[in-house]
Amino acid sequence: MYHYIPGQVDNYTANKTCDLTGLVLTVSSREYQDIVRATGELSAVDLNQLVRPEEKLCFFTNVVNLLYVHGAMEHVYSQLTHEVKILLKVT
Repeated sequence: MYHYIPGQVDNYTANKTCDLTGLVLTVSSREYQDIVRATGELSAVDLNQLVRPEEKLCFFTNVVNLLYVHGAMEHVYSQLTHEVKILLKVT
């Protein structure tokens, strides 16, 4: 997913990890939101076009990975925004 959001590349370290700032900027970006919307289009894929078992395995592995990364990023983002809201109420 990071390859499709080039504007956020500067926020990744040399070992290809993303810090919290990079994650927040990524989740907030228009490109990320476009990817999330486009993911919904996968429901229209004609799975009958995937003939060989290897093709089906590859497709579903990629979908699972995409959803896992999306879910993890959204979870961390929601936790961070929740903590920020609490901090803003305290101060």
